[in-house]
Amino acid sequence: MTLSLPDLLLYCGALVILFITPGPVWLAMMARAMSGGFRAA
Repeated sequence: MTLSLPDLLLYCGALVILFITPGPVWLAMMARAMSGGFRAA
């Protein structure tokens, strides 16, 4: 299987979107864990 440059860019872009999407959720969980201990998360 050979990957061309546009295919690679599309794949990387999709990965970036997937990583950015749950950002606020992770931020809220981390903030709750920091303030109330990990049992509160």
